[in-house]
Amino acid sequence: MNLWDEKLTLLREMLAVSRRQTELLKSDEDTDTAEPLLFAIEQRESLTAAVDALDARMSPADAGPAVKADIRAVLTEIMENDEKNRLLLEEALLKTGGDITRLRGARKQINAYGGEGPIESGMRFDTSQ
Repeated sequence: MNLWDEKLTLLREMLAVSRRQTELLKSDEDTDTAEPLLFAIEQRESLTAAVDALDARMSPADAGPAVKADIRAVLTEIMENDEKNRLLLEEALLKTGGDITRLRGARKQINAYGGEGPIESGMRFDTSQ
């Protein structure tokens, strides 16, 4: 396999990881996706390093137009997926920020009624008489 074909293979693997990231980001809220996302990021970093190492050994003159077109198509799809993923992450961040704001508001309401938080035991009786 020549270096250009090897690069195309690595980029196709990176595209598969990018697609997996998109699926994870679109998954149900109740699904824990942190670990799989971190693993996918590690895979992308590893593949990027491998592509960079290949690039250092390659000459653009060695590639045929078909391979260059295939590489361009794969890179375009990766960039499109990355933009989708960025938007999905921004949406999740906004939702999480809203959840935190609501929780802080609930805490303030509890404190406004003299509470320090959730009642830890059952009923309380005033025995100060």
